[in-house]
Amino acid sequence: MKDYRKEPIVLDGGNVVASRSKVILTDKIYKENPTLARPRLRQRLEELFRAECIIIPKEPYEKTGHADGVGRFVAEDRVLVNDYAATDPAYGARLRKALEDTGLAVETIPLFQASGGEGEFQSAVGVYINYLRVGNALVLPAYDRPEDDLAVDSVRRALPGCTVRQVPCRTLAEMGGVLNCVSWTIKQRSPDGA
Repeated sequence: MKDYRKEPIVLDGGNVVASRSKVILTDKIYKENPTLARPRLRQRLEELFRAECIIIPKEPYEKTGHADGVGRFVAEDRVLVNDYAATDPAYGARLRKALEDTGLAVETIPLFQASGGEGEFQSAVGVYINYLRVGNALVLPAYDRPEDDLAVDSVRRALPGCTVRQVPCRTLAEMGGVLNCVSWTIKQRSPDGA
């Protein structure tokens, strides 16, 4: 039986990007929990996650405010983030500074933004960082664009021990999310507790 407890914290799962000792969240966490003082909220999150919490700015104009569409850990001290040079260089600079100020090395993966989207969410077409990783297998979105090959190359450089495959994701991404959004990976502990 699992041990569950209720916490008075509002937190979307897509806003949690974790390594073993660190968790990246966007500053949307503060807006969602306005009655908690920022230092106290951060302290409580670190207690719950048993990890250092790194707060990054959320992407401007992106409704979900999820960190999983911005960056991912590739090692304890290294993150892979969208290359915002062509889409929003000012945001990219703020993001890089927030991460590097915590001692993380930053590498980039291509990003292009297609217009549109279905319903209330902005299209995620062009977002490669929202991939699915299970162990050393990594499934990367593909959009039938030249950037697809560049994204594969970026991921293979960042994670040389991973097997990288692409699957067509344009239709899914037009609805506002990609592979990490529609999956849930759970690390099951072995009988010896590892």
